[in-house]
Amino acid sequence: MDAMKSRRDFLAGLAGLGAAALFPGGSPAQDAGIRRIDVHQHFVSPEYHALLVSKNAPQGSVIAAVANAFRTYTPARNIEEMDKAGVATALVSPTAPAAWFGYVEEARRVAREMNEFAAAKMVAAYKGRFGVFATLPMPDVEGTLKEIEYAYDTLKVD
Repeated sequence: MDAMKSRRDFLAGLAGLGAAALFPGGSPAQDAGIRRIDVHQHFVSPEYHALLVSKNAPQGSVIAAVANAFRTYTPARNIEEMDKAGVATALVSPTAPAAWFGYVEEARRVAREMNEFAAAKMVAAYKGRFGVFATLPMPDVEGTLKEIEYAYDTLKVD
């Protein structure tokens, strides 16, 4: 059994070396022009990032972690990373905690600002590179229904 396993490992390694010699610049998919669609990517707007920072959340909390992770975020930098990874289009949505911090009016304002940023500064500015899943002010049902209507009818999000 061990002899069979090591022969398989040897042949798999040999096949890998052969593939690397045939495709030295990258994977066969990248060389063929095949591009990926990332359906789970996060973004922040500058205003949303400022809101996260203003919460003065303790280190180790979700809010502090998101604020730190996205402190240098820009759509242009996102495009650079997508290009490196062979991603043609990314569907974006906010990361946790999204728009809800316990206040209805704040959640409505944050959801609207995030949706407008994503639609105007990302989708419109980088044609074909971004799609948007609407940010909603959940658990505010009335505000969520209004934002769904605005996001689909006015902004034409995905």
